[in-house]
Amino acid sequence: MSETQTKEELDRNRRLFLKAAGLTASASAISATVGNPLAAKSAFAAPNEPDEIADTEAFNWTPSAPSAAIVALNRMGFGPRPGDLDDFNAKGSDDVSRLNAYIEEQLDPSSITDTEFESRVVTANFYTLGKSRTELWTEYKNAPSYAERLTPLYELERLTFLRAIYSKKQFQELIWDFWINHFNVYGQDSTLGPMVVDLTENVIRPNLFGNFADLLLGTARSTAMLIYLDNYVSTSAGANENYARELFELHTLGTENYYGTVSQNDVPLDENGLPMGYVDIDVYEASRALTGWSVSYNIYKGDDNTGEFLYRNEDHDRHQKTVLGLLIPPDQAAEKDGKDVITRLANHPGTARYICRKLCIRLISDTPPDEVVLGAADVFYNNRNQPDQLKRVYRYILQSDAFRTTWGGKVKRPFEVATSFFRATNFDFTFRMEHGATNNFFSYYNDGGQRLFSWSPPDGYPDFKAAWMSSAPRIYMWRLINYMVSRSTDDEDTHVTTPDVAANYYLDSIAQTPPSLRTAEEIADHWIERILGRTMDVTDRQEIIDFMSYGFNEDYDLPLNTDRDTQERLRMMIGLIGCSPDFYWK
Repeated sequence: MSETQTKEELDRNRRLFLKAAGLTASASAISATVGNPLAAKSAFAAPNEPDEIADTEAFNWTPSAPSAAIVALNRMGFGPRPGDLDDFNAKGSDDVSRLNAYIEEQLDPSSITDTEFESRVVTANFYTLGKSRTELWTEYKNAPSYAERLTPLYELERLTFLRAIYSKKQFQELIWDFWINHFNVYGQDSTLGPMVVDLTENVIRPNLFGNFADLLLGTARSTAMLIYLDNYVSTSAGANENYARELFELHTLGTENYYGTVSQNDVPLDENGLPMGYVDIDVYEASRALTGWSVSYNIYKGDDNTGEFLYRNEDHDRHQKTVLGLLIPPDQAAEKDGKDVITRLANHPGTARYICRKLCIRLISDTPPDEVVLGAADVFYNNRNQPDQLKRVYRYILQSDAFRTTWGGKVKRPFEVATSFFRATNFDFTFRMEHGATNNFFSYYNDGGQRLFSWSPPDGYPDFKAAWMSSAPRIYMWRLINYMVSRSTDDEDTHVTTPDVAANYYLDSIAQTPPSLRTAEEIADHWIERILGRTMDVTDRQEIIDFMSYGFNEDYDLPLNTDRDTQERLRMMIGLIGCSPDFYWK
């Protein structure tokens, strides 16, 4: 075998390199014509080689399941960091015992020491964290500029990345991501932005492992939700049904339990005499029950303008109502009508099935087995009065055979692509909040279609594979990874910046490649194992090796310590692994 490669091999490497590194112009072109990348399912076509740019066929097959460690670390969190696989495998003598031990550890986040993450939070110099609802409202709602009003949201975006990348409480962050998506509120609004922080940090986070009814009530009384879905202006003179509609369709029963426009009396009853679903009249009646649930938001109404929840008795419809077969008598005590509706919904068997199906879709696959969904729903319903109801549901799903043995039923969304790549490559990603800074990382990341807290409809970002395998999200993530791996410790421009943030991040690829490994094959296999935690598709592996050798025999000792081109090719090779279909599976 010759030391140099043939022209055909070099051409193949050129195409592979361009797939990862030459997307900037193409992605810029698509961003000029497409506002939402998720809507661009067929808007992009690369010249001459469209299959190399938007190869969705790469995901039209199901790979075999890897070890329980890979499954758990990718679906209970945001992928392994160096050392995580060894730590997982030390927890037991077989996959089942290791997984069960890891589950119990992650379901008790207070027992996990999180020193590195906590130190990075200190370094980040966040200055809006820990503020109360009233502080967020009064300090930022009327700030002079849009950017200042959204400072708490900017900080939450950065904190969310730090949590996903560095926190050892991976399941806590994963399930928090699930619930903030479930109770989605659009944050890029100058009034809503600071209050989204209150919703996610002061309402959702404390209830992650608790009781669903408490979580539901907390979101119903949150300033962000009340304003976002207009319930704060809902009165007996004209009930606004926006929140009530989403309370049924998105937060509890789901459309799977919707019976349309028929009479309430026409809905079939279950074995306990409870209506099996809801109709439009139930939504209307619920909106009446929730009139007067508002916010202390202005002075002319006689409020203190604190941004806190405020029940306006004078705006409440005090007449009789019927919701899901529950007769609500007139003239009940303050808030009781609304609380009765929320309790009825939280404890409905249909809600148990809908919520558990969504959890199984997030944790197992787009099409989870019905027996797991229904089993989890039984746990949800039977423990509806328990303070750790949700923790019991999570445990049931995570301990199912379907969770451990299923692979490839999900792919990473853009946030997971970015954070898992950071984790796998041990990127140093340090933020420090500073006024007047800009940051290229977030410019690249946000183009991918999943900017945090920025989905405007109330249904939250899609959580199924097809939505993220269209051309635009994949191209933008390839572009992001290319940008990330292009930075090294000896680049002059390792200090980069975003609104109110300074950040240092780089990939020290040479120091992380053992000096005993110098052939293209050895280096490729090291980084494949490092990033994926498992073997790669044979054909893709060979392309990675061919790219790393790039003009040399694959068993030739590469001048990694002295040659700048070889060092750059190493970083780009790492990026190629992050752009491969293998990296997207979970």
